[in-house]
Amino acid sequence: MLNLANAVRQLKMERDQAQRRLEQLTAALKVLGDLGGVSRRLGGGQTAGKKRRHMSGRCPETNRRGSTRTLGEMEGNQT
Repeated sequence: MLNLANAVRQLKMERDQAQRRLEQLTAALKVLGDLGGVSRRLGGGQTAGKKRRHMSGRCPETNRRGSTRTLGEMEGNQT
């Protein structure tokens, strides 16, 4: 029974250390959030579920044509 009591005591100590570490990490995250250093968005500025929009100025219909266009059509030289 002595080994079991020691094991329980050791586990409680480790739990307390882990709890203190979590509190430190939470405090650090709060400080960073208050400084504006943490973004709540995913993917480097993208919100979850949204596709990235390109700045090319092309309309969505042009993007839907896909790979059926030839290289000449892509460059504007329609054959």
